[in-house]
Amino acid sequence: MHPRHALKCVLETRRRFGLRAAMLDALERLLNTVIFVQCLHVIALRREAIAATDQRPANLTTRLADASTLRAMHEEGGWEVDAVKLAQHRDGDACVLSLIDGVPAGCTWVHAQGRPTLRPGLTLQLPPGALYNYAGFTRPAFRGHGLQAWRHRALLDEPAWAGHDTVWGYVRATNFASQRGQARSGYRREGSLWLWGTPRRFLAWLSPSLRAQGIRRVTDHGGRRPGHTA
Repeated sequence: MHPRHALKCVLETRRRFGLRAAMLDALERLLNTVIFVQCLHVIALRREAIAATDQRPANLTTRLADASTLRAMHEEGGWEVDAVKLAQHRDGDACVLSLIDGVPAGCTWVHAQGRPTLRPGLTLQLPPGALYNYAGFTRPAFRGHGLQAWRHRALLDEPAWAGHDTVWGYVRATNFASQRGQARSGYRREGSLWLWGTPRRFLAWLSPSLRAQGIRRVTDHGGRRPGHTA
């Protein structure tokens, strides 16, 4: 990234999120001119954290997308449903749709096998009873109504995942807008994951709070690449 554009981004971060956020943003950009460094906050939405008084809007429903629906979304375009996601669905991942008055408004992808691949070369083993959400998307006309938060909460209501009690994800430490949105959804930060090296070959360090919960990096490549949540 050109230095002038990077400075503009840092100044915009300061305007929106304050001096501390701008300093973290600038530090990450500076470090990445020398070596690939990235900090990911691992977050979790737990069933008991969802307030019983929270009521979803009456015109909002959710359902799992079947293969024919996903093929139609792929052919329609604009849904970010590509050949990779269709293959992930065949391999066992699921796509949860949110609908407003019966009209599809957005989707969230879910990995329920407990071993998601966050990026090539980085597969994690999650605790039992864990869902992993990724690739959330809301159509432009429906944004600003908190649909992603309701989709994530709906995951724990799906009969297929009755034995699961936590939805996991991650957000980059410098993605401050996404951090705010996830906090409003009920997610809480459980720890951090640091990567350093090159984008293809890197070391990974999990904070003790994550390791204490049984989260670890696995060296085999049995996981699939769900992609990025934020």
